[in-house]
Amino acid sequence: METQPRAKIKKATTYDYTSYEAGKSSNGGAYGFWTKYSYIGEGRYEVHHGTTADFEYCPYCGNFGDCDCDIPDVVKEAEVWQAIKDALKESSSEIYAEYELFKNHKEWVEKLRRRVRDALNKTVNDTQIINCAFNLDVKVF
Repeated sequence: METQPRAKIKKATTYDYTSYEAGKSSNGGAYGFWTKYSYIGEGRYEVHHGTTADFEYCPYCGNFGDCDCDIPDVVKEAEVWQAIKDALKESSSEIYAEYELFKNHKEWVEKLRRRVRDALNKTVNDTQIINCAFNLDVKVF
């Protein structure tokens, strides 16, 4: 089971524009969608949905039309990390994520930097190191 980073996410937004098409994005059936997560305390996040469509769209449940929703969903931090991870795995111009960590994340970043460096030092295969550099978009040559 994967553990999530200990840094707290301040806010995050995942986007899905796979069906988006300019000229049809407001009332033509080819809309973009997003989900926003906002920290509300104790490891919980409010969820709000949005779309490029001009039609009635519930920001709480993410469905078109009139609904009885009057409060947003609340999820745990692990679900927000999973949404970010899923969006970054699919990362393209159509599906992507943006997020902001609380300021105290620097300690976590340094710890991650040390672990990555240590893992690379243990790697004996030069090809693996070069592949890692390419995946991180690091200039090798």
